[in-house]
Amino acid sequence: ATVQLLVCFWIGFYLIGIDGFRTAPISGATVRIFIFGRLVGEFFDEVVDHEFWELALVRWPDGVDTTFPCVEDLTDGTSGDELAACDELEAQ
Repeated sequence: ATVQLLVCFWIGFYLIGIDGFRTAPISGATVRIFIFGRLVGEFFDEVVDHEFWELALVRWPDGVDTTFPCVEDLTDGTSGDELAACDELEAQ
């Protein structure tokens, strides 16, 4: 099986996902996201051939002195809940 990890920059966000390219026919995949050596996200799922699995959006709060970014879990079914923390930091 071949699985490609994709990290794309898009208007202040990093989209992290994997592309199931030539998986046979379904493969399990674990993706761990480390930022400065700290685990900020861990995901596991079955990857289907030729499907793109969106895992997370990563964003550093704008104008805020912080080492670690906000990481939005795109697999938990609740859109925007973790990124709300970035919005609160920016509003202070």
